Amino acid sequence: MKFIVITGGVYSGLGKGIVTASICSLLASTHRITNIKWDGYHNHNPGTMNPIEHGECFVLDDGTEADLDFGHYERFTGQHASGTQSITRGKLNEKIARLEREGKRYEGRTIEEIPHLRDLLLEEIETIGTAQNADIVTIEIGGTVGDDSANLALHAARMLKHRHGRRNVIYIHVGPMCYTIDDNEPKTRPLQRSLSELTAMGIEVDMLIVRTAAQRPLMPEQRRKISEASIIERDAIFESPSLKTVYALPVELMLQGFDKVIARTLGIDVPGASKEWIARVKHITHPTSSVRIALCGKYTDVNDSYKSVKEALVHAGATHAVDIDLVMFGTDRPGFQEELTHFDGIIVPGGYGSRGIDGKIAAIRIAREQKIPYLGLCYGMQLAVVEYARNVCGLTSAHTTEVEPATPHPVITILPEQESITARSGTQRLGAQTAALTPGSIVASLYDGAQTATERHRHRYEVNPIYHSNLMQNGMRISGVHALNKNIAEFIELPKIAHPFFVGTQAHPELRSHLLHPAPLFQGLVDAAIARRRATEAKTA
Repeated sequence: MKFIVITGGVYSGLGKGIVTASICSLLASTHRITNIKWDGYHNHNPGTMNPIEHGECFVLDDGTEADLDFGHYERFTGQHASGTQSITRGKLNEKIARLEREGKRYEGRTIEEIPHLRDLLLEEIETIGTAQNADIVTIEIGGTVGDDSANLALHAARMLKHRHGRRNVIYIHVGPMCYTIDDNEPKTRPLQRSLSELTAMGIEVDMLIVRTAAQRPLMPEQRRKISEASIIERDAIFESPSLKTVYALPVELMLQGFDKVIARTLGIDVPGASKEWIARVKHITHPTSSVRIALCGKYTDVNDSYKSVKEALVHAGATHAVDIDLVMFGTDRPGFQEELTHFDGIIVPGGYGSRGIDGKIAAIRIAREQKIPYLGLCYGMQLAVVEYARNVCGLTSAHTTEVEPATPHPVITILPEQESITARSGTQRLGAQTAALTPGSIVASLYDGAQTATERHRHRYEVNPIYHSNLMQNGMRISGVHALNKNIAEFIELPKIAHPFFVGTQAHPELRSHLLHPAPLFQGLVDAAIARRRATEAKTA
């Protein structure tokens, strides 16, 4: 078993997750990869963190609420992670306290950061790799070298080479090329200091990836300075430039010889990026047409809040070499709905609560009445039902009990098993759930005529089964229900005779999308958006 440790220096937000995912994509076709992410925060997981502060919460098949970097890992490799691969300081603290209180370890000794927490973290890493029969384990250390939140994981990473040998462990550091404020002159000193901090901790970096600005390539003199100030060979220093798409990074690293150096260092074969991958990247970087998609949501102030939705659209667009011009609208902004008729498709993504709900419902009504292709995700499906109940079924006061508990027409209501739950973290209906699809439906056709579809979920509320028949009698089709509980509506749609594409799902299909295998519902939306754009262009020609 080999280990690849990825660290970051100088400042956060460098894209370590993208780098880690890119490395894995070069290896995944011939090696069993296990990705581990260390986050030094004391939360158990990011499930209750505000997306505006932390970005998207990425849900795994087993229901674990994990860091958004797991989305990068899965989108680049196609391998689904398990919750054990997400290790936080909060989880580690809980486990060591439990072991001590149950009398299973430590036998009255004082528990300390070093060696006890460090060794427990090491044990977790090794156990996960062994349990998954991994050929290669990657460990991305969240935070920045020098931060207290990263130190414990760095101490554990240092010990990996002692325990497994030099040929089985490689350290890869990611750091930025910094530029002076006034004259934009490149400076290598901050990066050198970051490397020095790792050396002081006993970690000798094997490979360096330098994040560079657009049109500012890493120059030979800068490479020489960095190499001479560290022990890194010049041919093991690479750059990660600003690219049109993150999916081009594996190809960019290959062009620089990254695959050859990692193969030499670890003594393994590195197959590199596939022809199919390279072709899809070319479709993204050289599109032949474009469509405009409006995302109408609540957390639009931060780019990473809807990261998986954005990437799923990119995947679907890449199938046809179509660029996705995505515009995000905060639904609490007055008057934004007036702009929606100029778009080729509309998405209302998942969310919670009352803020911006009227704007979302108004956007859905515009999509339905103006026959603009629509995809509702989780809350976006629930609110599509609310809008339809009010304006088509005649239930003008219909609402979700999440917002209006006393509504006379609770078309959206809490799941029965959720009624008595008071704890907030990890208690929703989470993870992969299988739905039985209605034969001949739009949704079934998008899943290639399959009888079932499995997607990930994160919700407490559902379409009230009492109103299923009313909705269907008025033209809405429930095109998928839970395979083991027919009361849970998983997919809804309007027939093509009424609307070119109006689909909602209780799931989050964006969480399983991959560049080479786009999420079916997103592919359906983009295909419908392309048709609308072509029809519009034909009318104006």
